[in-house]
Amino acid sequence: RDQEWITATPGPVVDVAHVAAAIAELAEELDVQGVIGDAYRRPELQAALDELGCAVPLIDHPQGYRKAAGSDLWMPGSVEATENAILERKVRIASSPVLTWNVASVCMVADAQENRKPNKLKSTGRIDGALALIMGVGTVLRGASAERSPEYQLLFV
Repeated sequence: RDQEWITATPGPVVDVAHVAAAIAELAEELDVQGVIGDAYRRPELQAALDELGCAVPLIDHPQGYRKAAGSDLWMPGSVEATENAILERKVRIASSPVLTWNVASVCMVADAQENRKPNKLKSTGRIDGALALIMGVGTVLRGASAERSPEYQLLFV
């Protein structure tokens, strides 16, 4: 925080109104296509965005083994898509000590079908940035055409 790699919200817990204000500000400057996250506190975030008149879509991305209702998003698919994009050099990730720490802290777990996902409980530190990267890349690439490489910029809020 002091080195400005992350912006903390005021108080001891995440202030959803503060996050909504940051999203609304970015939406004024950039062509924000959506905000990806799990459903936790989504109603609060939606209400705060509505209050600000910000119509950025919120995209649910489950962090478990199940797909989102009416969607093909799920963590194992996004893990695989992210790994492939990195190995095929289809994604560039800006250097960040926070993301480096988050990725180094990830512990993966698998179900009986060997579908893999990061596990927060078994991880050695915070993994929020790694989860955001996986959900963002997985969401962008799920609809990408094989004919043309997508050109997106992901921003973590």
